[in-house]
Amino acid sequence: MEVAPLTSVACSNSVTGYTRANQYLRTFNLPEFDISGDFIVNEVTFGVQTVAPAQDITVNLYTLDGELVYDNLDLIDSETVTLESQTGTLVTVPIETPVPAGSTLVAEIASTDMADSGWFYPGANGLGETAPSYLATTACEYPEPTPLADVGFGFPDAHTVMAVTGRLPVDCEWPEWLDIDPLSGTTPGGDDHNVVLTVDGSGLEPDEDYSANLCITSNDPDRDLVVVPLQLEVDEPQSEPTVPNETVPDDTLPEDTLPDETIPENTVPEEPEKEWLDPDPDFRFGDVADGHLFDHEIHWLAANGITYGCNPPDNTLFCPDDEVTRGQMAAFLVRALRLKPGAIGFEDTVGHVFEDDVAALAANGITYGCNPPDNTRFCPDDEVIRGQMAAFLYRALGR
Repeated sequence: MEVAPLTSVACSNSVTGYTRANQYLRTFNLPEFDISGDFIVNEVTFGVQTVAPAQDITVNLYTLDGELVYDNLDLIDSETVTLESQTGTLVTVPIETPVPAGSTLVAEIASTDMADSGWFYPGANGLGETAPSYLATTACEYPEPTPLADVGFGFPDAHTVMAVTGRLPVDCEWPEWLDIDPLSGTTPGGDDHNVVLTVDGSGLEPDEDYSANLCITSNDPDRDLVVVPLQLEVDEPQSEPTVPNETVPDDTLPEDTLPDETIPENTVPEEPEKEWLDPDPDFRFGDVADGHLFDHEIHWLAANGITYGCNPPDNTLFCPDDEVTRGQMAAFLVRALRLKPGAIGFEDTVGHVFEDDVAALAANGITYGCNPPDNTRFCPDDEVIRGQMAAFLYRALGR
């Protein structure tokens, strides 16, 4: 939406130029926007050509029944904001309210009477109207909403910049076959929070459509509702294979078969445990003196390839008093746990020295990211806090 200078219209004092009380309206017919059901408004955005000094602006939402006159408008919500002096901007006002199916929604921006002290001109442009813009102002003898083309000498090319954003209603009730744990919690900024979904497939019919929405509400002012669609596919139950009831004579067994030998149930060899090495007495980091509080632990990590040092390529130092970044932590965990490589990347780890280590953590479910709910970033250069470290270790070892 473009706000152009000198394109707006307002009733003003002919001597001072200060604006009077003006109401700017746009109509939005839901069926014309292919909205057949109810609609939930989330916010209204309007342009500001200029406002000075600071003043209150009110956003009103109505439904319209009949021609566009105030007697036919039913107020459904209202929100007042204080605008500081500004020019050529867009202002977004959060205002959440349901609009019934089939309605004509009317959005109104109402300014106060500034006849003695200032002015407010809404954002507009001369690109022509995508739909009629209306002005109502008692001070200039337009008590009812009047198309801009019919105001004064006529402004047929003026387009008031105003938009309404919303969503369709979402069914947030989950079915009996779905269990969610936990149902609520507190997550620090930049951290992760696990939610476990358990599906009970007993009694569900194959080839039926089973769907639900996982609705997550929060105190995030920019995204207070996140909806995750869930789809369940139920397969046909698998029948157990039938073993023929046959008896094989002993004399038909191959020579290398021992008929009276019992094969142990646990015939799958276990992967041998990693053998940990003691610190190398001939190696020492230059900044970890003999007798350092963590002397043994640091050189144990080095002996087992979990740390290489902090000053590559020489790596003669360990930097024991430095903070640990999330990227360094990823490298420690990958080397200690011998994690397999992964292909899950984040937008802020491309080309990073710890890109492969972070990808391995993500592939093994140890990290989800640092900017929920999108989780498109890992924040590899941020310091890892103790709470995050607890989550990483739990996912790696405790579950």
